[in-house]
Amino acid sequence: MSRFKMQFSDDSSNVPYSRLNWPSDEVLSADFPKIQYLIRFLEFIHYLGSIYKMMKKKLRAEKTEVLTEDLLQVEKRLELVKQVSHSTHKKLTACLQGQQGVDADKRSKKLPLTTLAQCLVEGSTILGEDSLLGKMLKMCGDTEDRLAQELILFELQIERDVIEPLFVLAEVDIPNIQKQRKHLAKLVLDMDSARTR
Repeated sequence: MSRFKMQFSDDSSNVPYSRLNWPSDEVLSADFPKIQYLIRFLEFIHYLGSIYKMMKKKLRAEKTEVLTEDLLQVEKRLELVKQVSHSTHKKLTACLQGQQGVDADKRSKKLPLTTLAQCLVEGSTILGEDSLLGKMLKMCGDTEDRLAQELILFELQIERDVIEPLFVLAEVDIPNIQKQRKHLAKLVLDMDSARTR
């Protein structure tokens, strides 16, 4: 089997595949006709690997940095900001008592405070507003209705000033930044490749 031993020089990665010291075609075809094709294929793969390593080192050495150190640090934190914004948006939305995304009138109808206020006012009507209990129910009903209106206005303001901006940041702005960053990296790679030609 010694006649099939493949010999490489110490720096065989830089030797063209056609000059490697492989067994001759006559030796291979005499005993193993199909092995010569496999060996030729392997030596070609070895040659491509050496070219790849050389090109990789060259491109790495000539890679252009277009972002400042501060921007690179911000880029590393983008994904964390996205996760925190998404989680906060989800929890804030769960805290809303009214239906999100509808106007104040529709939201008021399904609010528990509004239902309670209506129940109290109806009770005062049944008992009579002249009675002590009727007056108390009427006053409590009006108070609950005002609380419901204040809660609706508060939740609408929270949606406008906090929840919607968090959603836009997590689902629109940051993904767009990451998309543009990938596009920029591709353009820089194309520019560096064009310089090496």
